[in-house]
Amino acid sequence: MAWIGKSLLGIGALHSAMGFALGGQSLAEIVEVGFFGAVNGQPSREAIFWFLFFGFLLMLVGHLVNSLESRHIVIPKSFGYGLLVMTIFGLMIMPISGWWLALAPAIGLVVKQQSEARQNDRQQAPS
Repeated sequence: MAWIGKSLLGIGALHSAMGFALGGQSLAEIVEVGFFGAVNGQPSREAIFWFLFFGFLLMLVGHLVNSLESRHIVIPKSFGYGLLVMTIFGLMIMPISGWWLALAPAIGLVVKQQSEARQNDRQQAPS
């Protein structure tokens, strides 16, 4: 079952929704000053920009992973391990955060990749 991409997509959507809900004042200021250069040197605006940007990026990654999963295309091991390492660092730096949500798909992807590698090894082994 293809669940990893869907979960990343959902986490990204939740991240973005929280950004819109919590960053209303900063977003209003960005609109008010006309977008161009509106975040430079303004910590609260910079924070909400990166918060939303990360959420949208995570949705794109989730969509890509979901597309690969649904087509049964093998996702590179480097992506799975990279996602796991990034999640672990995120948890270390920000233990009280949404990084915990990414732990299940990161571990799930690594486990899935290891399982697929074992299956490939068994299929390629001489009988």
